[in-house]
Amino acid sequence: MLDLLSEVAPTDGVAGNNDPPELVALLGRRKVVEIGGARLGLTHGDLGPGRTTPQRALRAFADEPDMAAVLFGHSHIPLLERLPKGGWLMNPGSPTDRRRQQHYSWGLVTILEGTIVDARINLFHKATERASSSQGIQHVRKIEPGTTSGRRHLDEKRIRDHE
Repeated sequence: MLDLLSEVAPTDGVAGNNDPPELVALLGRRKVVEIGGARLGLTHGDLGPGRTTPQRALRAFADEPDMAAVLFGHSHIPLLERLPKGGWLMNPGSPTDRRRQQHYSWGLVTILEGTIVDARINLFHKATERASSSQGIQHVRKIEPGTTSGRRHLDEKRIRDHE
């Protein structure tokens, strides 16, 4: 998967709790990357203290200054929060394994001059819409921070804006 994504753009990530030791050795379990001047914390979200995955993800970078965003996974439950100090907390969900979620999902963060100027989670329904072609992208439904779809099932995604 990393090779495929790297054909599109520079790609980095972290290994998760179900990944083989070779992938853990290659990627690690937690890292800070700088993209476009913005510092992003990457973690799977399953390690460390905290009752919930978002709590564990935030705590993994509590000692890091000036984080523009903390990006995590583990639960596959999409989440997009604006944090009180201005950063973002994002779980993009999963474009391949929606588990108990109604939709497949993926996240997009846009960085301009060291600042995240847009963050969104994109939801889609059918496995056929996961195609990497632009045709599949036409079917993506965008969920902005602070909005919900109105469906009770999507409420568990806890998409909100703390601004």
